[in-house]
Amino acid sequence: MKAFYVFIWLLLFSSPLIFAQFEEEEETEEPIQRITISLSEMVRIVRSGDEEIFLQDLVIVPSPEDEQFLVDKIFFKVYEIPSPSDKPLSLYFYNCTIDFGVSNAISFRNWQFNRLNIIGLQTNTPLTFEECSQTGVYPVRLENCTFGQALRFTGQERRLQQLRLEKCTFNNQLVISQYLDEFRMINCRFEADTGWFTTLGQEQTYYQLDISNMQLGSLDFHRIVFDRKLPDNVYSINLRGAVIGKVLMQFITAHTLNLTDATIEKSLLADSLDIAAFVAVQNFDFPAENTNLPWYNLAGEKLCVFVSEGTDKELPYQPKTSELVARTLFFNELMACYKKINDMYETRGDKISANASYIEIKDLQTRQQKQLYEATGEPNYFIVYHLNMMARYLSDYATNPARSILVIQWIILLFAFLYMLTYSEWDGIHFRYFERQYEILTEYFTSDKSLKELYCRNQEEQKEHYESMRAAYLNRKEGLPAAIRIMGTPLYGAWKFRHRLTLWIYDRVEFLHGRWEQLPARRKVMMGMAIGLLLVFYLFFVLVVKFVNSYLLSTNILVSLGFGKTPEQVIPLYISIIQGVLGWFVLTIFSITLLSQMLQNV
Repeated sequence: MKAFYVFIWLLLFSSPLIFAQFEEEEETEEPIQRITISLSEMVRIVRSGDEEIFLQDLVIVPSPEDEQFLVDKIFFKVYEIPSPSDKPLSLYFYNCTIDFGVSNAISFRNWQFNRLNIIGLQTNTPLTFEECSQTGVYPVRLENCTFGQALRFTGQERRLQQLRLEKCTFNNQLVISQYLDEFRMINCRFEADTGWFTTLGQEQTYYQLDISNMQLGSLDFHRIVFDRKLPDNVYSINLRGAVIGKVLMQFITAHTLNLTDATIEKSLLADSLDIAAFVAVQNFDFPAENTNLPWYNLAGEKLCVFVSEGTDKELPYQPKTSELVARTLFFNELMACYKKINDMYETRGDKISANASYIEIKDLQTRQQKQLYEATGEPNYFIVYHLNMMARYLSDYATNPARSILVIQWIILLFAFLYMLTYSEWDGIHFRYFERQYEILTEYFTSDKSLKELYCRNQEEQKEHYESMRAAYLNRKEGLPAAIRIMGTPLYGAWKFRHRLTLWIYDRVEFLHGRWEQLPARRKVMMGMAIGLLLVFYLFFVLVVKFVNSYLLSTNILVSLGFGKTPEQVIPLYISIIQGVLGWFVLTIFSITLLSQMLQNV
């Protein structure tokens, strides 16, 4: 039993020392030692190996022996490495570096791969896989690699089945000039070496990713970022003339996208495209029923067609100025591209994208009307241009009835504010009204009259009217039918009740009981503060009443022109006529817009 306790004691106190020893060993782990070899040595390793060759932690540098692989291409020389075997092989590059410099390109020619995995490769040398083929079901896989110079996959006679690039960085170009069954890129970055691109000259256009005139079964791009600080002749993505079965593009940040003459055969799904400059779409064919490309990915007048201007440099045509709008041939071609995309949205029933793209089309056509008026001076173009501008502001060219409603509300509020500054028969509030109220108020503070007495004096004419009506009609038992007398009784009774209720209220709220000058100083302070608050409340109440009446009046005039009669007079009368005409025009546009959207949904 004692031996058991001793064992437990040793285990508890020795385990921290063991763990500390392990941690110390982990901390003092030495860095990986890389082996430097030549290209010829690498080829010998591949030839002497089995069907699976592993190249790991190597730095491949040039040597005099490597000159046996040099091939003169007239203008330059290439280290061309032929296939080491007639049989397919599996080649694995792990954590290797190829350091042959910028001017010494390496080409793997006619290699047959059962499997090719390139993981963690660092290179500043142009690499080319020329006429390489693939067997089996495993894709050619490149992951966590950095390519300082161009990477090319070329071939006319052979094709690769699957090419997958993940978490790779390209500082130059990636060129695909070989047919692929599947091409997938995930989490890759293109950081352009602007110094190198500027050495190529300005007479030609270059692309960071070039897949032009190729045939692909499917293309899948996900989270790819392209450098946007580029020379004028360097663009991001080139799919010119490519024929692709299926396309899936998501979360792409790029400067440009060239879809000129490209054909999508089966489906196109694209979203979260952040294209800064332009998208070239001349002769771009896609299946309208199977294309899901929301318009916000293309919005902002990014669509363009290319203009060569007699050089090899591709210049985007975007009619953003009058000079460019005047180029009718290219303008009409671009409008045809817009129309094709808009028809696709109509076919799919995507009303949001259809309306948004239609608005951009009308914006361009409105700009054309302006240019035609500036060039010819014809009144017809002037009128059409301003009508289009008004339609754009009021309803987004008859696509947005909600905007029309908002504009109507702003018009009502604007004219309601104007009516608040004028006299209206609806409320009777004008300058004379405030003057009369002020006179009554000053009389109350400078005389011994109570609120009740001032009210009765102000209501003497009304009281005399109702009393005379009572004496002449209600108390007259002869000369009038009983039904007429009974009908007048509630009228007199209602006035009498309101009159007595008002007198009762004035009795209860009477607060001065004499003249202002007779009050003690302390009470004057208290009364002054209370009167100030009451005056503020009264002015607020008057403004609310005036605003409500003005808003209702403005709505009435806008909708029905006051049923043919307006309570305004003099200048406000003409303002109400202007509002009535404007209301007729705006309501007509709203009705047309609403009917247009309802008919589109039928």
